[in-house]
Amino acid sequence: MNYLIDEGACNKGSNEVVSMLWHFLSKLSKKRKKHLIFNADNCVGQNKNNTLMTFFAWLCLTGNSRIIEVKFMIKGHTFFPF
Repeated sequence: MNYLIDEGACNKGSNEVVSMLWHFLSKLSKKRKKHLIFNADNCVGQNKNNTLMTFFAWLCLTGNSRIIEVKFMIKGHTFFPF
């Protein structure tokens, strides 16, 4: 599933990322949400801030998930020159 955001219509910060994740996760069955693995780039504004980590903690505390792994790319490996 892909989510597209028109940057002119809204921001692209952590609140938008959490909203998209919640929308996606709400469509999954309970069984498929038990162990989640997220791969993220090193964008501080969208991935590595308190909002997103708090959201992941909330998912576990409310019983929506049991294990959540967040994997970040190695520094310098997120840039692809053309």
